Amino acid sequence: SFSAWQPAYAMGKVVADKGHKRVVTLTWKYSFGQQSIEGFKESFEKGGGKIVKEMTLPFPNVEFQPFLTEIAALKPDAVYVFFAGAGAAKFARDYHAAGLKNSIPLYASGFLTDGTLDAMGEAGKGLQTTLHYADGLDNKKDAAFRLSYAKTYKLQPDVYAMQGYDAAQLYHAGLSAAGGDPAKQAEIIKAMEGAKVDSPRGTFTLSKAHNPVQDIYLREAQGGQNKVIGTPLKALAVACEPIMPEGSAVVGLTFDARQSWPVYDWMGVAKSALESTSRYMARYLGPDGIRSNIVAAGPLETIAKKAIPGSEEFNNIWGRRAPLGWDPKNLDPTARAVVALLSDWFPSTTGEMLHVDGGLHSTGA
Repeated sequence: SFSAWQPAYAMGKVVADKGHKRVVTLTWKYSFGQQSIEGFKESFEKGGGKIVKEMTLPFPNVEFQPFLTEIAALKPDAVYVFFAGAGAAKFARDYHAAGLKNSIPLYASGFLTDGTLDAMGEAGKGLQTTLHYADGLDNKKDAAFRLSYAKTYKLQPDVYAMQGYDAAQLYHAGLSAAGGDPAKQAEIIKAMEGAKVDSPRGTFTLSKAHNPVQDIYLREAQGGQNKVIGTPLKALAVACEPIMPEGSAVVGLTFDARQSWPVYDWMGVAKSALESTSRYMARYLGPDGIRSNIVAAGPLETIAKKAIPGSEEFNNIWGRRAPLGWDPKNLDPTARAVVALLSDWFPSTTGEMLHVDGGLHSTGA
């Protein structure tokens, strides 16, 4: 379902983009934790950061106090960790009790907070993590999966439940191609390698190394959930770069963050980061012939929009001010713009933000 490198690499980019320069890392001394640290370190140092100290402790030791004391003395800009399960909950509580949470930001792979937020209590609030699954994703498959899971088990699924579901989906694709015969392993594997999985996390395929080519989400712990607040787009593009020939393109969707909007709040900040990331992708991927652009759409009737309290105000604004008018239920204009930017019709366009908003961006009050 993932490699240790993927969510960690994405978080390294996030932390560097936030302007942190000096970071301390801490993990259990075993392969998964160390691979996670290496993934974070790779992208963080590419972004100009420096790891001032790499700390480890034996698995499953949870005596964190000596490390917290040293972190306080080193005074880094931020801390990145890999922990999971009960150890993750204890670390977050100890970090908070030591008075570090408010002075030295804590970042982690999403396994720190998946399934552990209740045990963390106050210590978990506001923690930002990266993972291939999150609460609040805007896709029909996830909505259906969550509804069915909640009806069956009387609780919401986490990343572990989603991974089990996808493992079954992937094997089903292979088994179907083999006519239901589990002994035909070569046929099963070949079909799995070519499968396109419609997952609650978002559609994914497998790379030649059998790692998922997938989105990694930036999440923030809010109200007992790991709410998606962005997608570190460059991490996904870098992961896909080996299979993207010259002339390929990456296109993101935003809600124009050059100005503030009523009720949009922190999501506007996240969109600003996405727009900036696309411009830097244009710079760094351009030499390989890969374009990166953003479509700034008007308000669309999506699951994500419905989750924003008061979002109907956007429809009112567009209804009054968009010169061409705007139908939030009509996804076609936005989809056409995305397809056009992905195509070879714009071979020399990159780093651009294309407005598909009925012209509202061109008007004043």
